[in-house]
Amino acid sequence: MCSRYSICYAVCIAVGLSVCTVAGARDRSGVEIYNDICSSCHENGDFAAPKLNDFAAWKPRLATGKRALYQSAFKGLGDNMPARNEYESHLSDREIYDAVNFMVKKAEQYSSDTDLVASSRH
Repeated sequence: MCSRYSICYAVCIAVGLSVCTVAGARDRSGVEIYNDICSSCHENGDFAAPKLNDFAAWKPRLATGKRALYQSAFKGLGDNMPARNEYESHLSDREIYDAVNFMVKKAEQYSSDTDLVASSRH
C-alpha cells in the first residue's frame, strides 16, 4: 500500500510542478515579439515584408482582415516568412495575436500620420 501512495504522490508532485512551470511562464508582449523577431524583416522590408511604417504596403494586407494576418503568422508565407514553429523560440498563440495586433496598430497609426500630412498640403 505504501509504495502505491508513494507513486501517486510522486506523480502528483511531477504534474503539479510542470503545471506551475507552464503557468509561471510569461508570454512576451507584442512589442517584445516584434523587437525580438519580426523587426528583423519588417524593419527594412527584407524578404518582401512590409515595413512597419509603410502604410501603402500594409493597406492590401489590412484589407484581408486580422484573421488572415494571424494565419500568416501561424502558418508562414512560403519562403518569405517562416511559420511560428520555425522560430528559435516557441511562440504561444497569445504572443502571435499580440505581435500581429501591435503591428496592425502601428501600421494604422502611420495611416493617420499620412492622412494628416496629405491633408495639410491642400
